[in-house]
Amino acid sequence: METIFNPLVTKTIFNVSIHEDGLFDKQLFLEKTECVSALRENQSAKLFTFSPASEYELSLNYATWRLVRGSFGKLGKLRDDTKYFAVTLPEWLFVFLSEIKKYEMERYAAFFLASIYIDVDVDRNYIKRDVLPKVHQRMLFYAHKILLRYQEIVVRDYDMQGQYNEGKKYKRRAPFKLMNKAVKEIYIETFGTDKYFDVFINYPAGNSPFNGPSDGDIYGTTSYLNKEDWDAILLENIKDDMHRAESNCTVWEKWKLEFSK
Repeated sequence: METIFNPLVTKTIFNVSIHEDGLFDKQLFLEKTECVSALRENQSAKLFTFSPASEYELSLNYATWRLVRGSFGKLGKLRDDTKYFAVTLPEWLFVFLSEIKKYEMERYAAFFLASIYIDVDVDRNYIKRDVLPKVHQRMLFYAHKILLRYQEIVVRDYDMQGQYNEGKKYKRRAPFKLMNKAVKEIYIETFGTDKYFDVFINYPAGNSPFNGPSDGDIYGTTSYLNKEDWDAILLENIKDDMHRAESNCTVWEKWKLEFSK
């Protein structure tokens, strides 16, 4: 049975091993950061995309895949050695990434694009131009399989009068329903399950899981110290409460509670 996720529900991952980045023990780290009472915050941080346009975006996907497993290092290295204390992301993305293997991320991205590519109203040149070539090639493979299956279903499910074999009257939206059926059949054959199909492939209208500027992009909130902050406070022992226009005090307190457990 398909698991239903609310795209508005989020999950926060706290970096409770961040002291190891500076080779400090936990007590010394707390002493050095005693002056801190807030963290910088980015509420529109891109964390994942199903339409990767570059190797960097594939690396970002991998970094977030590692993040849900408790490893913050790769995400920080991708972004100028930023030190992340907490990352908030959609709960469904957390569960999805925690359940799939690393190599499957590219396959899911390609399938998502294929489900868009088969729409007659889509600008396919736009997809070809803006998607990484190797993902685009895999997308074409899935799109071809879906269209072949659609043709098979049309022959299987319709008679010559354009009626359902089951006796129901022909409906204008029937071709769309049959195409969706083809997409789901190939999805199940490809991934061995229908889980997440109704999350990011066939989601209900008005319930999009994507919160970026375009379909396929997923954003979250990151709480962090940049490299200059880290060096000043942890290495140079400069006292700084980190109160900035973009800072958040609440997440710092929540991080401290998690870190002290």
